[in-house]
Amino acid sequence: MSLEAALREHGGISPTGSGRSSPVPRAARRTVEDGLYKADKTLKRYAATIERALASWEISPEEWADYIAFLARLLKAIQTHPKDAPFLPHSRSIATRLAQCLNPALPSGVHQKSLEVYTYIFSTFGNEYISGHLHEFLPGLSAVLSFASLSVRPALYDLFENHIVTLSPAQLRPALKSLILGLLPALEEETAEDFERAFKILRTFETTFVPDADSIDLTLDPDGYFWQCLFLAVITNPSRRQGALNFLVQRLPALSPKSGQADSGNKRPDLSKAAECVVSPEPGLLVRCFVCGLSDSQILIQRGFLDLLVSHLPLNSPVLQQLVGPGDLDRLVSAAILVLLRRDMSLNRRLWSWFLGPESKDHGNSSQPSSPILQRTSSGDGEPSVQLRYFSKFGQNSLQRCILKMLQEPAQVPWQKARPYRICLSLMDRWEIGGLLVPKVFLPAMKDLYTYSTISEPSDVAEVVRSASLFFDGVEASLIWECLISTLHETLQRGQPATNTLELFNWIINTFNVKDEEMLTTHIPQAMAYLISCLDISALESGTRSKIVGTLLTLLDFVPVRIFKTEHIENGSQPVAQWQAPAESVRASVLNFYRQTSHHGKSATALAGIQVAALLATRITLQLSLALQDLDAELFAHLATLVLALRSKTADGDCSDNADTSTTFGAAFKSRQTGIIPFQILQSIIALESSLPSRKTEGRDHSRRPLADIESEVTSQLWYYLSPERPKYHVEAAKAFWQLDGLISPNDAVTSSLISLSRGMPGGQEPVLTSAETARRFTILWDHSISTSVAKAGAGRRGSSISVLQESKQMARSQEVLEEPLLLTLDALNDPTDPAFEVVKSWLQGLSSLEQVFQILFKHVLVLSSAIKKRSADPARTCKERVLKLDYALSQLQNIISHGNSWTRRTLSRLLIFQDGRPDGTEGLLLLADTCVALLCSDFHTSKALNRRLIAILELLLSGPDAAELKKLDLDSTLLDHLMVCIAGDMESLQGGILRLAQLALKLRLVQPQTEQADSRQRGSISSKRPSIAPSMRPNSSASSLTLAPAPPHQLFRCLRMGFSSNRTRFHLDQWLAFLADILPMFADALFTNLLPLVECFCEQLIKVHQEIEQLSRKSTGADAVIPESVAMSLLEGLEMVLDRAYECLLSESAPEPTPKDSDTKTNFLTNVTTGVFKAEGPPSRTSKSNSRLTVILALQDSIRAALKMWLWASNPTDAFDFDSTNASTTAYVALRIRNKTRHLLEQIFSVEPLESLEVVVSHWSTSHNDGEASTALSLLHVMSVSRPKNVVPATLDALCSRTNPSAIPPARNSSLTIDLSPSATATFLSAYLDSTEDDAIDELWPDCVAFLRDVLANPLPYRQVLPHFLSIILLLAEKLNNTNFGEQRKMRRDLGDIFQRLLTATFTTLPSGYVADPGTDGLRNGELKGRHARLEQDMGLIPVLKRVMFKLDIILETQERMAYAINNITQSLLSPIFKSKAFPQNITQDVLTLVVQMTRKAPGAKPWKKELADAFNDPKLLASPPSLMSEGWFAVLHQWSLHDKERTPELLARLTPPASAGIMFGVGASAARLEADRRTQLNLRRLCVLLLASPEDTYVAHLRTIEEKISELFEASPSSSPSAAIKAELFMLCRALALSVSSVHMSPFWPIINDKLEAALTSLLPSSSNNNEFNNLSILQACKLLDLLVSLSPDEFQLHEWLYITDTIDAVYQPSDFSPVALSDQISETLGSATIDDNMLVTPTTPGGGAKGKRRPLLGEDLAVDKGDIQALPKEEFVRAVIRPFLSQLSMHSYEGVYSLEQTDGKVLREGLLEDLLDLGSVVE
Repeated sequence: MSLEAALREHGGISPTGSGRSSPVPRAARRTVEDGLYKADKTLKRYAATIERALASWEISPEEWADYIAFLARLLKAIQTHPKDAPFLPHSRSIATRLAQCLNPALPSGVHQKSLEVYTYIFSTFGNEYISGHLHEFLPGLSAVLSFASLSVRPALYDLFENHIVTLSPAQLRPALKSLILGLLPALEEETAEDFERAFKILRTFETTFVPDADSIDLTLDPDGYFWQCLFLAVITNPSRRQGALNFLVQRLPALSPKSGQADSGNKRPDLSKAAECVVSPEPGLLVRCFVCGLSDSQILIQRGFLDLLVSHLPLNSPVLQQLVGPGDLDRLVSAAILVLLRRDMSLNRRLWSWFLGPESKDHGNSSQPSSPILQRTSSGDGEPSVQLRYFSKFGQNSLQRCILKMLQEPAQVPWQKARPYRICLSLMDRWEIGGLLVPKVFLPAMKDLYTYSTISEPSDVAEVVRSASLFFDGVEASLIWECLISTLHETLQRGQPATNTLELFNWIINTFNVKDEEMLTTHIPQAMAYLISCLDISALESGTRSKIVGTLLTLLDFVPVRIFKTEHIENGSQPVAQWQAPAESVRASVLNFYRQTSHHGKSATALAGIQVAALLATRITLQLSLALQDLDAELFAHLATLVLALRSKTADGDCSDNADTSTTFGAAFKSRQTGIIPFQILQSIIALESSLPSRKTEGRDHSRRPLADIESEVTSQLWYYLSPERPKYHVEAAKAFWQLDGLISPNDAVTSSLISLSRGMPGGQEPVLTSAETARRFTILWDHSISTSVAKAGAGRRGSSISVLQESKQMARSQEVLEEPLLLTLDALNDPTDPAFEVVKSWLQGLSSLEQVFQILFKHVLVLSSAIKKRSADPARTCKERVLKLDYALSQLQNIISHGNSWTRRTLSRLLIFQDGRPDGTEGLLLLADTCVALLCSDFHTSKALNRRLIAILELLLSGPDAAELKKLDLDSTLLDHLMVCIAGDMESLQGGILRLAQLALKLRLVQPQTEQADSRQRGSISSKRPSIAPSMRPNSSASSLTLAPAPPHQLFRCLRMGFSSNRTRFHLDQWLAFLADILPMFADALFTNLLPLVECFCEQLIKVHQEIEQLSRKSTGADAVIPESVAMSLLEGLEMVLDRAYECLLSESAPEPTPKDSDTKTNFLTNVTTGVFKAEGPPSRTSKSNSRLTVILALQDSIRAALKMWLWASNPTDAFDFDSTNASTTAYVALRIRNKTRHLLEQIFSVEPLESLEVVVSHWSTSHNDGEASTALSLLHVMSVSRPKNVVPATLDALCSRTNPSAIPPARNSSLTIDLSPSATATFLSAYLDSTEDDAIDELWPDCVAFLRDVLANPLPYRQVLPHFLSIILLLAEKLNNTNFGEQRKMRRDLGDIFQRLLTATFTTLPSGYVADPGTDGLRNGELKGRHARLEQDMGLIPVLKRVMFKLDIILETQERMAYAINNITQSLLSPIFKSKAFPQNITQDVLTLVVQMTRKAPGAKPWKKELADAFNDPKLLASPPSLMSEGWFAVLHQWSLHDKERTPELLARLTPPASAGIMFGVGASAARLEADRRTQLNLRRLCVLLLASPEDTYVAHLRTIEEKISELFEASPSSSPSAAIKAELFMLCRALALSVSSVHMSPFWPIINDKLEAALTSLLPSSSNNNEFNNLSILQACKLLDLLVSLSPDEFQLHEWLYITDTIDAVYQPSDFSPVALSDQISETLGSATIDDNMLVTPTTPGGGAKGKRRPLLGEDLAVDKGDIQALPKEEFVRAVIRPFLSQLSMHSYEGVYSLEQTDGKVLREGLLEDLLDLGSVVE
């Protein structure tokens, strides 16, 4: 009975020959066969014989001879078949064993024996049987040619030729792609001896599916099934493309247009029947075949497909131009142009041939590469070339779209973004292509790159710009500037904001090279002409105008001076008068120039450089006038800068409007009636006038006449900006004033204006000023004009004034101009009721340049006294005038001295006056006294008023504190002589005054000379009005005053607070400071009571003033402030005065009784400032003293906070986001003063209270919101001279001890604990400070740190909270020690290592047992705290610290043994509790796993960590870890563990025992034993999967043979075995892990097993299946996921078997009318299908939107139709209906769409999906 007849009887299935019906479904056929041989005894015996032969198969034979013996037994059993046997029993098992014998690792003899069995089966049972069982036997044969030897191939070819080829097309159709892939390896070498035979077989398949030209089937629709399968093979299998290419070269029909065929429009082209077959049913796969070939990594394959494109698929082919859509054509063109990135000429030539078509005979030599400009120069006015027409018609639009699409695609890496620019550069090698393409893509390319530069990292942008610059340099200059100007023109024409366009314009010219000769001489001048003409557009906003001017300035910087020379006007150019044309005509002229250049290819006339310069000069002058009228300061300043740049480029005469600028300003000033002009305009006007050349004729200067006309107005405007209420531009206004003085002729014009203003006369539109305001403005002008030459003393701080003009000539000129206004200002000292009196008095008392004032006055005194002494024969009136002038000069000196302070007298004493005959100079004090004595009662004059003036001055000098210096003048003798003369003469009225002077002078004889120490103390800081805060105060000197001081009025301190906090007192702060200095010594008892409110008042005002100063440095300036920097200086001075007095009183109150023996005791830094503070005489006064000290400390801390805030700003004043650069000099001046003053105050406070001061800094550092602010605060400690590491480290350690172990240090060193600072924050700061210090500071750090660490080790319990911080400190010390050569390196390393070992042990000993084991104890790990503080705390945790230490453990511990000991300690004390905790694995963090990885690398041979990891790996709870932690942390740990402990993998495999069925069928514990075996096997399989995923690819190749054995054994498990069939889900997971972790070449032995078991799992879904019970829901789900993974990954060898499971050809979409599925997934879905089942239950992620763009993702993902927890509980039928059937029904379509879209597989998603399944312990049996 034939098999076909049996099938008709049992199934009623139509015969295979009925049309094109597919073979009978395999499940139905297998059911019929099983029924037949079970019913027939002969067949039953035959089946038993084969079954016995199959049973002799060993799981994995050891020798190849065993394979041959098995094959011989099998063949012998098969040969016993009964006569006319219709089928072969157990064919599926036979096919599986034969496929396993065709393992590539076996010798060719085994392969030959296997093929012998195949041949016998095929020849015995015939083609009818083969067609029905092709799905069983073909998978083993399809891959043989890829590894078969020459001796094996003939037998294989015989099989194909005699049996497979002869099958009908309907039977071959499902497996055609597999057959093609199997034959392609034999076609890779065209010279191989079996090439022709393999080619013939493949040619036979072609003729089977493609009818010949003489066939009668030509009348039917062409069938392109063979070609579509071949194209799919090329797309999906890169390793077989060479063979496919060789076949395509010989057999692919030419798709060129027929000769004479015209464009048929939308009509389908007339192709040959052979060509129709290639593109039937659609040409998409043809295009994708070429795309993949052109994208191949091998250059030979790319070259071959390019040749194929040129010869068979030219660009003008009707297939590409009509049948293929624009998207597919663009895809092909994109793939083609990507070959340009290889920079290979052989590829490029072929690409040019495809783009340009065949070369004409007349243009045979036109293939020379050139730039796009050759399109014009080569072609001339003739017709375009044939190749140019060809490309413009067929390829230009598509290529343009491809380039633009590449530009718009988001790029993840820079090289990806640079690709289109590199491609464009290569395309420009052919002018036919570049000439048409570049004009279309240049501007979009620049726009895209500009956008990319705004959102990407600078390094990435630089890399892309390098490629874009090469492209930019290759583009024609005229095209570049035409695009830029046209874009700007279009924007302005549409009335849109031009800001973005201008930013793009500026970015291009600043980024790329625009300095070649053509651009400099032609295009940049044209662009400047166009831009300057755009300023006349009335609709432009002010900001846009400023940007245009800025762009003009940038362009002007590029242009060399020679371009603007007159001789550069070429013949035919327009005359210089062209600049007189309207703006519209200028813009039209520029646009017309580029229009003619680009469209006609002719040399158009361009504006010459001198014409452009004239145009710029005229238009800028007009715009300056308009900006001045509108008071647009920003635009005016930009225009002025542009004028200055233009004048530097043009010589005299080349730009005729230099004088017009001044005339314009004069007219504009005269036309203005009211208002104040912005300072930027004034500054720009003076700068413009300064740049004009001076032209003198007949001895007179006429160039400055217009400016001289407006000089008084400009001077009054500058005078307005010198007001103390407008401090924003003080420095700049002073500079502008002296520039104006240098410009005006005659030179006394500015002096006259200044004298008028100094007299209080109104200037400009400003009302009459008060004398006080006038004096204040002059003092500001003086301070910023006259530099100080006084040598600074004291602490070495910088002076409080910054010199503006340092040149000697300018200094002399400044003194000359300011001399008369100075004298007028000093007149205010004559009248104490004058409002200006206090202003001038306070100014002089703190004036650093007071020496210059004395020099001016002494010059007058010396000149006049010399003239008087000469007794010349001048008229009496002249002599009288001299005496009056001398009296006036002396009165000025008298006023200064009488109203001065210690600084005034000190300056006078140090002043040196140089006279003729005295080259060394004379001190000012001595010279003044000597001059007064010489003129007193002399015969040179008779003026009594002058004598009284001289007596008054001498009385001031002799009664002053510096009178002792006058002792050397022997004044007493001289004055006695004068007294006698006076008595004898007629000046008796002067006797009383002279007697007083003589009395004072005689007392000088009794004065002892001061010691050097006293002198140096007296001549301290010139800016100080009182002694500085210092620990060397002498409290005994003021003890009596403290006890006798009366109580102050209760309103006193309130009045002080009101005075220093009121804004109305800011001009009188000096008087308030003097008042404060006078009353502070009087009321010491009340000072402590009122200290905190008073200091708080000062601090509040300092913060307020600081905000005002900070606001002045920004563009958004608020209300004007009154000289805030001077107010800040005064407030800081007062604060320092209060703190000084308070600390002095505290020391006096706490001072012990003097003991002579302790007077010479030497103290160190940490003890000297607090010695005796806590040594009270008795209990009653202890509380009072403690309260006083606490009060002082709180005041000091408040002061530090305020000063620190100001210092932080002054250190980086330009960091503000809206910093105003126009007053940068003023801001720098103010910041310098504040920085120096606050640093001085902080140094003084730190020197007396280092511990309390440091705690404030630590608190600020800890609470800073960002790292920048914290680092700036930390830098304060590095710039203060009193805060060296040797001072900071002990203070920090004291602060730490005060909070952890106060009894460890003396009471005097304990902190007051007034700062809320935790021990952890203090230790964290210490670590950060040590890290910030220089390595060379190790000599200052080492002693204190090491001694402290030893003390900690003596009693570590109090420090248990900060012990991890100490480990970090040890690491820092080790790093610094490693970077220097300090001390005895070896001994110090050994000591540090010992401390580390002991401290590590102490850390683990003192920590609570649940500190690291319980995750709830550390909120930081759970993310409860946010911000910088939380990050610092987390970084200083034990595990993060150990992680950092472990990275550099070798620099702490010098030997491997000590490192191993430390690692073992960490393992036993830390890792073991963590891994054995009840919270495992939830208590595992990424830091823990990183620490473990570093431990494995530092001590790879240590056994403890291996044991702990082995225990953790074997713990089932490990498989409950989060997937992210497993992939990012555990994988690295497990890889290192398996790498260093190689016995673990074989041990794990040994645990996988084969299923056993004996002894467990019955009994009470049978079920429990089976469940335990299942659970144990499942966990071991999952552990094996985790190891595979954790290691790099092919790590476990040596164990693959054992894994194969285990898989084969365990797949034989049944529902009743132990382990049971429940483990098959894990086996399918293991197959997924193998597919992801093993390369395709090593997967060959597994495919027979995978195919067999995967097919068995899927067929169990059928209702008629006999193995329904072997696969539960989880096993079926994992089998489907395995299939989904294989389809997504599509390994090369799996593609040979893919047709078994899915329809992998075009039939998945274009199915024949009588199509019946053969693929297992389609068969099952169709069998299980019903009208009620919804096939859309799963969403197919076939589009890029389903995941990452261009990534192919699995179909069976997380979005299942049922909950994961319900999978096991669901009935199998419902589970299959809800999940499996929708998946199988869509799989073929999903796979085909993924291939068709050329998506790459997303391997990361596949790994994540498998990992989630492995870590789902809910699927493990309980």
